[in-house]
Amino acid sequence: MDFQLDLSIKKMGTLVILMLAIAFMLTWYQHNYVSASYYTKINNQTKQTETKHKTVTYQLRLYGEDNQPIKANLTVKQAQSFTPDTYLKVLYAPKKGITHWEPISKNQIPKIIYKNF
Repeated sequence: MDFQLDLSIKKMGTLVILMLAIAFMLTWYQHNYVSASYYTKINNQTKQTETKHKTVTYQLRLYGEDNQPIKANLTVKQAQSFTPDTYLKVLYAPKKGITHWEPISKNQIPKIIYKNF
């Protein structure tokens, strides 16, 4: 009987360690690779660099719900370059940077974020 109890405790201990490892991996993955929505405005002060590969790189300040700006670069083809006063919604992940972007109207920006522009 004691042998079965020891075996059961070992199984539960292994299960707990496995669950903690999975929880840690999911938390790490979410923090580093899951994208969050941020917003930015392209204006005359936005730094942009044209390259020989017919692309334009914009140096952006992204604003999220926490109002802490994040600096990020967005490279697009010259044919997709933006006019001043263009608002963008971008998906940003800490390890991957900008993973998706789309132009939006200013009334689509949450009010708490819009005050940064």
